[in-house]
Amino acid sequence: MSSLSQFVGGTGTYQNIKAIYASGTFTAAKTGWHLVTISGGGGGGGTNAGVLASGGVAGGFCQKRMWLTAGDTGTVTIGAGGAAGAAGTTSTWVSTGQSLTAPGGAAGSA
Repeated sequence: MSSLSQFVGGTGTYQNIKAIYASGTFTAAKTGWHLVTISGGGGGGGTNAGVLASGGVAGGFCQKRMWLTAGDTGTVTIGAGGAAGAAGTTSTWVSTGQSLTAPGGAAGSA
């Protein structure tokens, strides 16, 4: 991956980007290499009123280059960000023979 053009409409390896904002099923439109990237939900901030509290921790990040054939599907679960004082939840990608997991971030402290 030597340049941004590989990801955005260039003639490189990754010519299309599809952002998924809700859990569901992804279906590959084309046969070829796909760069699947997921991140877990971020943790909520600390909750102690009147005292400085820390922010929540960012969710984990996971990325994998996969060969998909047109019509192949992957099940995507989008992790939610944590409410105040709560951890974020895990995001996952599961397809035949391949899976990714990105854990949610920890909650901030009071």
